[in-house]
Amino acid sequence: MKFISKNNNLRIVLAHGMSAEPLTGRVAVPGKYVKFEGGVAIINDEETCQMMLRHSGFNIDFIVAEENTVDPYRRKVEPIHEMTELKYGSVASKINPRGALPLEIEDEIKRVASELAKEMVKEQAPKMAMEILKGLAENKKKAPGRPKKVETEKVEESEEKEEKEIVKE
Repeated sequence: MKFISKNNNLRIVLAHGMSAEPLTGRVAVPGKYVKFEGGVAIINDEETCQMMLRHSGFNIDFIVAEENTVDPYRRKVEPIHEMTELKYGSVASKINPRGALPLEIEDEIKRVASELAKEMVKEQAPKMAMEILKGLAENKKKAPGRPKKVETEKVEESEEKEEKEIVKE
């Protein structure tokens, strides 16, 4: 069985060892220990596997995993860096180890984003329309009629022009 630990170098004591006591005639009993290397312990002995499943740290400190399971506790901590080569104090070239996304992935991302946007619009559009209609109804209640026309006085400009013409003569 394959066991995966949260800690890289976890050591578990399954059975304590006892040293020999020659005066009483007791024989030394070896202990059973399991060491996780890199957070993984692969055990082929059925008795040891059963002891691991009965251990108090099972499903707390370590879990059982299938043979092809990816480790859930380990992932790359260091991000991928973009490296720049410098020659004589100026940039010669840039090295990007991750490269650009393939076109299929970019198209898939755009398709998924547009589907999500359409779903959001379908959910929110009726609510927004109702709010707009309520706002229009409230505005109509506040001002029930059409605004009245304000009459302005018309001033005849012809009299002023005649006076100006007289002054010029």
